[in-house]
Formats: sequence, structure tokens, C-alpha cells
Amino acid sequence: MKVNTAISLILLGLALMIIVLIPENHKFRIFSAVLSSVVVIVATLTLLEYILNLNLHIDEFFFKDVITDKTIFPGRMAFNTGICFILDGL
Repeated sequence: MKVNTAISLILLGLALMIIVLIPENHKFRIFSAVLSSVVVIVATLTLLEYILNLNLHIDEFFFKDVITDKTIFPGRMAFNTGICFILDGL
């Protein structure tokens, strides 16, 4: 699993946990919306990288990916994972 995919899963899990466990507190709901927005932004940028054939270097922001095979852009989450994260974040 790529690092940005794992971090996105953790952020979406925290956002969902906040919505379910603390539904009446509006400050936490705003924090949950911020977490979801970060995931949507990262996923949208990843899809734009695929579509426009760019490298914005968000894929290896935290860790350099040395395990995977020689690819053009190592560390990038899959295209369909980006679509799923956009839908989940919304």
C-alpha cells in the first residue's frame, strides 16, 4: 500500500469516527469536514497527475518509495483508488 493511500484511509476513518461518535458537537464536525477535504484534495491532485501526465511530487511527500519496481512515478496511488477517495470524501 502506498503511503498517501494509507494516510488517506486513516484520515477518512477519523472523520467517520468523529461523525458517528460525536454528532452533536459542531467543532468536531468542522474538523471532520477538514479531514475529508484534505483527502479529496490529495485524490483530485493524484487524478490530475494521471490525466495531465504531471508530477507534482505529492506521492513521496513523507517517504521515498524504494520498494516498488521501476515506474515512472513511484509512490502514486492507483487511479481507481483516487476516484474512490473522492467519492468517500464527499
